Amino acid sequence: MRLVIGLGNPGPEYVSTRHNLGFRAVERLAERHGIRLAQEKHQSLLGQGLVAGIKVLIAQPQTYMNLSGQAVKQLTSYFDLALADILVLHDDLDIETGAIKVVAHGGAGGHKGVGSIIEHLKNSEFSRIKIGIGRPDPVMTGEDFVLSRFKSEEEQSIENAVDDAVLAAEMILVKGLAEAQERFNRK
Repeated sequence: MRLVIGLGNPGPEYVSTRHNLGFRAVERLAERHGIRLAQEKHQSLLGQGLVAGIKVLIAQPQTYMNLSGQAVKQLTSYFDLALADILVLHDDLDIETGAIKVVAHGGAGGHKGVGSIIEHLKNSEFSRIKIGIGRPDPVMTGEDFVLSRFKSEEEQSIENAVDDAVLAAEMILVKGLAEAQERFNRK
């Protein structure tokens, strides 16, 4: 089984924020494959099903972002998953709005949700799809920016990025990380 995790904050006030792009992407992935995110277990909203014949568990941690690692640790322990079985989708300030990047591992890069996962798993060797949200204006803090909503002129590029993130996740599951990096990390 593979675990696909979308990062975000629970609650209606966060639904359309930049920080919830991971939630948005896994919701779209689940919808494309007829998987309902309806089960509440291990501090997460879960759905199980198949993506191109591969058994997947799709999860949205219901902790706040900076505690995401608690839920991920519970899921990996309960389902006895290896680091190679984990794929995390999340927003990223260092990537241009509307772009994505597929990575095999690395540090948190200031992302508190990813940092929490690394802390709880005691390892950073898990795959990620980073969805770009760009940088805030100098007058806005990073925290305020990630909790803000997209401007109307950004919505189409964000929709495209979410679609690309879903396609990248499918490719990782079916063909592997290297092929997804080759396709989606091109400039």
